[in-house]
Amino acid sequence: MILKGGDRPTPAGQTLRWEPIAALAVGLALASAGCSRGAPTAAPSAQAPQPLPRVRLQLDWFPEPEHGGVYQAVARHFYRDAGVEAELLPGGAGRPILTGLLTGQSDVEIAQSTDVIVRVNSGVPLVMIGAVMEHDPLAVMVHEESPVRSFKDLDGRTVMALPGTIWMSYVKRRYAIDFKIIPMNFSLTQFMASKEFIQQCFVTSEP
Repeated sequence: MILKGGDRPTPAGQTLRWEPIAALAVGLALASAGCSRGAPTAAPSAQAPQPLPRVRLQLDWFPEPEHGGVYQAVARHFYRDAGVEAELLPGGAGRPILTGLLTGQSDVEIAQSTDVIVRVNSGVPLVMIGAVMEHDPLAVMVHEESPVRSFKDLDGRTVMALPGTIWMSYVKRRYAIDFKIIPMNFSLTQFMASKEFIQQCFVTSEP
């Protein structure tokens, strides 16, 4: 999860929190010995509570089990208890990472830590504020019959993955190998049709 730098600064050591404030205006009865009729008494009125600040949370994919925590937090009012109103924005195929955050369409976004690190190194004002998972779930999926048993075995092969992802470039450099990448189509059809097919996946989803 990341937050665009510079948003909603708070003094050090203070928690960002707003409390609803209600004010009750009480009319005063005006009486004067010299007046035959007093001024009409104002009816009591209550000021509506101030709305909580809204935070737009952009998910990295369509709603799925990995997002269960944020949906549960909305359902059980954890965000409201913390002083904010959370709006969850689902992602999906073909949506460039960090687009909503960088264009002001969202306030917080779930994204890959490696992609954030590279962009911060390039001068983009992003700040990581939490981890959704303890370990990155990105993986490479092969059939049991496949001779591929390690990242090194990917050398010279073809992998269906998201082009331009940092972690695939890292695997190539880390193991001094090279392999062809064909664009991910977010389908398991080709994988199920061929025992030799290799595909990027989330260990918590496709397998």
